[in-house]
Amino acid sequence: MNLPLLIFVAAISLISLGGGIYEMVVIDPVWPSRPEIIQPNNGGISRKVFWIPMHGLLEILLLISLFGFWYVTPVKYYLVIAFALQIISRLWSSFDFIPKALMFERGEQTEVSVMKSWVLRSRWRILISTVISGCLMQAVISAITMA
Repeated sequence: MNLPLLIFVAAISLISLGGGIYEMVVIDPVWPSRPEIIQPNNGGISRKVFWIPMHGLLEILLLISLFGFWYVTPVKYYLVIAFALQIISRLWSSFDFIPKALMFERGEQTEVSVMKSWVLRSRWRILISTVISGCLMQAVISAITMA
């Protein structure tokens, strides 16, 4: 049982959740009316710098944790749920959110209603990230109580 790894995975998940909340509260209310904020070529932020490493690290560590805790039943269940939700979220993002976000960043999609719809639907990803983080925190608690 590798408790430090599990704690690290939960921390990465919470950092990811914090990044999503930051975008939802600070960036998303503004960028549909000022798209240059999310256009790196126009001096805006590059969300890829945070999200690509964050999701990659989270998914790799989740998978390693799942293998490491496979025979620890209570912990395993929380990790399976977290991993499944992460994969669902990544697939949804890959086919819906990311292609549109790239169009917004390049300035190819400028219709404000499409941008606002993207922002509203993106809030569901925050909910999913919250559940993932909750599962990982519960996995940590379960592992600690078993130690």
